[in-house]
Amino acid sequence: MLEIEQDLFIRGAIAEVLGEQPATKENIEVLKTAFTKSLKTDKKYNDAQLAILDALFKLDKKESVPTLLIALNAPDYLVRKKALELLKDKDLQKDFPNIKTNLENAITKNKDQVLPYSPATGTKLGQILNTNADYIRAISRKNAKAIITTEKGTFTIEFLPADAPLTVDNFIKLARLNYFNGLAIHRVVPNFVMQDGDPRGDGNGGPGWEIRDEINEIPYQRGMVGMALSGKNTGGSQWFVTHSPQPHLDGGYTVFGRVNETDMKIVDNLVRGDKILRVKIVEGNLPKSRKAMKKN
Repeated sequence: MLEIEQDLFIRGAIAEVLGEQPATKENIEVLKTAFTKSLKTDKKYNDAQLAILDALFKLDKKESVPTLLIALNAPDYLVRKKALELLKDKDLQKDFPNIKTNLENAITKNKDQVLPYSPATGTKLGQILNTNADYIRAISRKNAKAIITTEKGTFTIEFLPADAPLTVDNFIKLARLNYFNGLAIHRVVPNFVMQDGDPRGDGNGGPGWEIRDEINEIPYQRGMVGMALSGKNTGGSQWFVTHSPQPHLDGGYTVFGRVNETDMKIVDNLVRGDKILRVKIVEGNLPKSRKAMKKN
């Protein structure tokens, strides 16, 4: 079932279940085959690959070694990082002396770092996507905001580019691609957050790439806008607005914008299933022209 399941998130869940089962030859081979397939087909999400590596290592460390060595050459940094961490197991290195050499070679080739994006990989996951022009534009941005039109009314996000320049740049990039238009709000927890930005609508979706965290000193007061994560440096397109102060989020999630108290009345009325109709980006006093937007 794991090999033929098309939904990668279901495959990830199945892998987690297999990791709790007996270490039979059949279960081990199923996980090995599933990882090879996932490496070839899963170009927008890495959840299945990471879950399979964990499950395989849990079932049988020794049997996991060939697959972990393959994972060392994955284009996605987070998959390589997982393999590096698991291969550092001291017991494994005693049984397989060549592991140490493989790790040293991987580090020599900078496999322990996030590498520049290469179109040849067929994926944007776990790679550096920003160019020098992106950095210059991001740090020079002033007075940017997003006007969010929903089924319940309109509210504005005032961006904080000085504190999270690349996160703001990523949101603006997605908005200009009309990425958020028509998406349903998939999560609302009263007195906590309203969350959007998932094209799947189940909390697992994203744009097909991940951005690095920009943790700053801005506290999560009411009306703060942050990036949702599934782990360190896993932001993409899901964002949230806090209904009330949430100090436990401070220092763990990038704050990149705020909503004023007047507009929070709209946010407070949003419920799961309400749609974001459109997002308009405004920089300075006027929206950028269509021609100017194309230059970016």
